[in-house]
Amino acid sequence: MENINNLNELQSFINDNTFAFLYVSSKNCSVCTPLSYKMEEMLSQFPNINLRKMDLDELPEVGSTLSLFTVPMMILFIEGRETFRESRFVKINEFRDNIKRIYDIYYN
Repeated sequence: MENINNLNELQSFINDNTFAFLYVSSKNCSVCTPLSYKMEEMLSQFPNINLRKMDLDELPEVGSTLSLFTVPMMILFIEGRETFRESRFVKINEFRDNIKRIYDIYYN
């Protein structure tokens, strides 16, 4: 997953991709790195979803912009609008099913 390095990059990513998935983590989060690998692997089933990750410690201003109060946080934007958000304790299978439902509605 590529990193988002500033607010302008984040806005461009969200606005330039039909499906934009943002994974937000921090340095002190013990589950963030392992979960990011699982998310990346799971989302590879959906070729039209573009992925990026962001470290909240490096871009704290984005935390207030997106109302991020905890990590890890996963947000799916569709056509520039937040459509789905999940945080902290994520059940991968349920998360995949929710994404699949949205994805199938859009592409089928």
